Amino acid sequence: MKGQETVKVQDLNEELQKSKSELTCLYNEIRGLPGTTKDRDHFLIAYDLLQRENSELETKVLKLSQEFEQLNHFTVGRKTAAANLITSENICKDLVSKLPNLEVDVQSPKEERKELW
Repeated sequence: MKGQETVKVQDLNEELQKSKSELTCLYNEIRGLPGTTKDRDHFLIAYDLLQRENSELETKVLKLSQEFEQLNHFTVGRKTAAANLITSENICKDLVSKLPNLEVDVQSPKEERKELW
């Protein structure tokens, strides 16, 4: 899932860069045209549409970047919790393995008392 999000963000970034290039080229074409005002209006409308699309793409990229950061934060937190759980399990196993030794130690003084009486 993390890889898919990265690919989506990269794809959107590439698309955004292409749109920005197209906008710049289109704007330069419009400014350099010797044609009539009607022709320029057509290009200006296309330029405005591309500008809106570009803004939408920037918003999508920002949103995906934020989601990706949240996912990374969640994943790191999950890994930390799992590591803590493993450590706790290891401590528990260690204590359980020492339990028979403690039982022997506790029983030994009773046996010593019996021997003394």
